[in-house]
Amino acid sequence: ATLLAGVSAIKTHEYHIGGSYSGLFKEDDRFSYADYVPDDIDRIGSNAFDYTLASFFGRLNYSFNDRYLLNASIRRDGSSKLAPGNQWKLYPAVSAGWIVSSEEFFANISQKINYLKLRASWGQNGNVSSIGIGEWKNAIGANMLYPDANGNLIVGAAPTSLANPDLTWETSEQFDIGADLAFFKNRLNLTVDYYKKTTKDLLTDGNAPIIAGNTLRTKNAGNVVNRGWEFELSYNNKALSKNGFNYEIGANFSTLKNEVTFLDPNSPIIYGAGIGTGWSATAMQVGQPLWYFNGYKTAGIFQTQAEVQEYINKYGITGYSPVPGEPIVVDVNGDQQITSADWTYIGSPHPDFTFGGRVNLSWKGFDLLVFVQGQIGNEILMGFNRTDRGTANKPYFFYANRWTGPGSTNSWFASNTVNPYIYNSDLMIFDGSFTKIRQLQLGYSLPASIMGRLKMSRARVYVSLDDFFTFTKYPGVDPEGGSNGQNSIGIDRGGYPIPRKAVVGLTFNF
Repeated sequence: ATLLAGVSAIKTHEYHIGGSYSGLFKEDDRFSYADYVPDDIDRIGSNAFDYTLASFFGRLNYSFNDRYLLNASIRRDGSSKLAPGNQWKLYPAVSAGWIVSSEEFFANISQKINYLKLRASWGQNGNVSSIGIGEWKNAIGANMLYPDANGNLIVGAAPTSLANPDLTWETSEQFDIGADLAFFKNRLNLTVDYYKKTTKDLLTDGNAPIIAGNTLRTKNAGNVVNRGWEFELSYNNKALSKNGFNYEIGANFSTLKNEVTFLDPNSPIIYGAGIGTGWSATAMQVGQPLWYFNGYKTAGIFQTQAEVQEYINKYGITGYSPVPGEPIVVDVNGDQQITSADWTYIGSPHPDFTFGGRVNLSWKGFDLLVFVQGQIGNEILMGFNRTDRGTANKPYFFYANRWTGPGSTNSWFASNTVNPYIYNSDLMIFDGSFTKIRQLQLGYSLPASIMGRLKMSRARVYVSLDDFFTFTKYPGVDPEGGSNGQNSIGIDRGGYPIPRKAVVGLTFNF
């Protein structure tokens, strides 16, 4: 048995400085500097923030007869970002394993199964990274303008957010149960796991009843569950190789189901990332994936004016006056209007499956490595197409696939750059599944006889293609390139794609 105890403490000091100026007397690069504006318009600002994080932790590792394994840990974490009384929280964890193949009764089947280990684990950890300093306090904003009795504007101050002294740690709790197996003299290895991760007291943008008179900046407002299976399988022939040809093949496969299971009743839906003007493109709601895509749902393209009129008459639609070539928008809430109240689930950024694979081959100094990774079932929102950027470039397929007249297409719209029922809808949602060859590397190591004469232990030359090949139906530049994570996960904002790299190298060992 081994025991470990420790203490850690971190103090962070952030110093920010910035400046601004205006009033350029001439629009010219030569004069676009602060020295060419009046001095009383120059402005410089700076501030500093300090916050601390402290932890006390302990861990016990215990093994009995190399077959019964136990690991238990506990930590107490404290953050200065929270109010007194909520700054500290206790996080335990425990795991246990049983090497079944070490038992005497296992000897009869050890020829078929060389190794078998059963294991289970449960643990918690905390997060306060998304909380700002002093967010639990009420805030006062300056430079507020108010009219006096004569209509003249005066400058004052007013509350801008409510106090929330109950703000506390976001807690992730994970349960895992699995098994490790080996077959054929340990050449074939299999790992199977089932996991369930529950994030409690999720830190989200705050919301309060209107009668409270103001808003909350951040609050603990929900629970999110991730669950699924993980499989890993590998095989190698190293124990059998007689002609110098060695290989190892491995693959992994995981499933994922993501679901919001609880939200504050005051906030039955929480909106996340915005795109352009007035569109809350992601949202969080009980029963749906975290930060699902939120927008108008369409049901094809109007082909004729008669179809437009039938749609308006049948559903009594107001607020939307489409013409042929524009989308048929579903009146989700049935109020006979097409408004933001009809925004609904139009896709999920989370994959149903993720997978990977690797191949290692070697023969007479040559070696080949292939590493593949991908995912299936997620959608991507092509968010760089926006109604407030009507003159920005569009992908070529916007032109090639466009509606040009009755019967030309029922899936893509006529040329249009400003219609929100197009750009804030499922027409901007695409299949984001992909497979990438992360690395394709071929190398050659010089023979030992030559190495001896060169007084080197090893010399290897190689060429590698990294992230060079992508297989996807996503019509954008890169299915991974634009996502910003958090509440913008899966939104392609036109960010720089993951670069393809061709590398040639030499390695020497003396």
